Amino acid sequence: MVDITTSYIAFLALSAVLFWRLETRLAILIVFFGGWLVLPVGPYPPLQPSDGFAWWITGLALPGDMLLSKAWGVPAVALAGAMLADRRAVGRFRPCRWDLPVLLWCLWPLGLALSGTALRPEAPLAAAYLTGCWGLPWLLGRIWFSDTAGRVALLKGCAGAGAACLPFALLEGTGTLRFYEVLYTPHPFRDDGWARYVGFRPVGLFEHGNQYGIWVALSALAALWGAVTYRQTGSGRRWLFLALLTLAIACAAQSIGALLSLIAGGAILAGWGRRLTGLLLMAGFGALGLLAALHLSGVVPLEYIARQTAIGQTLLEGFRTVGRGSFLWRISADLKSLEIAQEVFLQGTGLWDWWRPSDSRPWGLWLLLIGQFGLIGFLLCYGTLLALAGRGLYHLRRMPAWVGSSAALPLALIVIFALLDSFLNAFFYFPALLAAGAIAADRAHPQTL
Repeated sequence: MVDITTSYIAFLALSAVLFWRLETRLAILIVFFGGWLVLPVGPYPPLQPSDGFAWWITGLALPGDMLLSKAWGVPAVALAGAMLADRRAVGRFRPCRWDLPVLLWCLWPLGLALSGTALRPEAPLAAAYLTGCWGLPWLLGRIWFSDTAGRVALLKGCAGAGAACLPFALLEGTGTLRFYEVLYTPHPFRDDGWARYVGFRPVGLFEHGNQYGIWVALSALAALWGAVTYRQTGSGRRWLFLALLTLAIACAAQSIGALLSLIAGGAILAGWGRRLTGLLLMAGFGALGLLAALHLSGVVPLEYIARQTAIGQTLLEGFRTVGRGSFLWRISADLKSLEIAQEVFLQGTGLWDWWRPSDSRPWGLWLLLIGQFGLIGFLLCYGTLLALAGRGLYHLRRMPAWVGSSAALPLALIVIFALLDSFLNAFFYFPALLAAGAIAADRAHPQTL
């Protein structure tokens, strides 16, 4: 097995060579996506067979008890290399209005500390962690991928990162081996959702099979856009190959929620520019927002409806029949911790494990975030990214979907679907932060998008 520290040192050395030899954008993409594909998640605590399902491991998107992770290590290496290799791009960078709420989100733990809240991890560590996980990828997107060429390159990187999962699909998908266990240590979520309708869903070197599922699905969405957009150009065959390969890998993963995101994203791109598409988008997002608000407020007794009414029992049985019992389990896990979150709704507890009194933890990142950093933190994080993506879609509403200059459109959809996926999963699709930074401002017109 490879020592975790050794793997990070080797990654740092290889990244330095890449930034020395390659064009900066290409080096960033290889380092960022490659780091997520090959590095261990971090030093997982040793688990005993008696521990069973490691439900208490919350994922890397928020500061917790595992502060050394590739969620901040990979973008830190990519940003450091890019700044050394391309100082001119750094000098051309100009802040825009969207940078402020992202900065406030990264520093929000310090604000909680000033209000008298005791944080765990401590406020400086928590702020540094959020800056590394959320702020640095955002900054990479803002500086190096915010023009048309950069956005197209980012989409190509997303698609290529999905194609690079082929070894996971072939070997883990058939149950031949498990990469994480062979290279590093047994993965705490290696069996969670592993068996699918046909074969197995890989975990690869990701945090969870769910994260792998959304990774390959959104990669396929990026490749699909490129294949249609560049079908009559010299690069059309490469894009088509990426699209076919990533679509096959995404379907083989059988991650239902991620596949629904892929289908919805493809349908939006296909119907883009039509009035009905815009109306359906507004209605769909409005309905989702209302459901989330009702779920969090507890106004609608979802658990009672599901378990004590005829309609609820019919729905439960339907989910179980199609093998989607995990969906119900995730909602149930959220409900168990909901009362604790409601008590500290505005500013949160400041504690990464605020859910322990319920003997369970929420499975959705959004509720983990609210319990730790409150509604203020949620609005600074989710509110900013959703508003940015929504505004981008609005400005692009009259632009054809299948032209290179509309690359901001699939990037905005990637941001939206990554956030929607995190309402049911604690394991975030971090390339969405690069995408968000890339569409935050146009270099020629900093305030137009």
